[in-house]
Amino acid sequence: MAEHGERGGSERASNAAERWGVRRASVVSLPLVWLFAGLLARVLAGLLAVALIWAPGGVAPAAANPAVEPCPLTSPEHTARLVAPRVAEHGGTAVATAGVGTPLPVAVALEGPPLSSGVFPVVNIDKASGPDGGWVSSTTGYPESEVRFSAPGRYELDVTVTLVARSSCGGAKARTVMERRVAVQVAP
Repeated sequence: MAEHGERGGSERASNAAERWGVRRASVVSLPLVWLFAGLLARVLAGLLAVALIWAPGGVAPAAANPAVEPCPLTSPEHTARLVAPRVAEHGGTAVATAGVGTPLPVAVALEGPPLSSGVFPVVNIDKASGPDGGWVSSTTGYPESEVRFSAPGRYELDVTVTLVARSSCGGAKARTVMERRVAVQVAP
């Protein structure tokens, strides 16, 4: 009798569904419904993300929304100057002195307002000229660096200070604030 009662309830539900024009969901159509719902949710989430990015005050690319943050490198408010080595006049030319294998300190000072977050100075020291077979080894940093020479003679170094601004998106911009050629006479 219990089986008959269960069947009777099932038959009644089936008759009610037919009366209202509702079809019973098949086993195949239910996964399709979930697939469609998942795709619809992804499309709506993407549209919402785009709307939030481009909304006023949202996070839009700088070209589309220039009021977000101006580049701190576009104005010439920062400059740099060479602090060391102190160069002495030697025969009408400014020349620093050093010894082979002895570190020559190089220091630069940045002038201007404090740097904003994400902006930092980079110092590069390159050999412009020197004796044949002589090489230069530099350990750079801000504000102090050091240079070592492998052979005696006259060297010319190019000292460059560049401000680099990193964004949170992985990009970078740069502006050179000092380029200076320094002559160094290296003793044995």
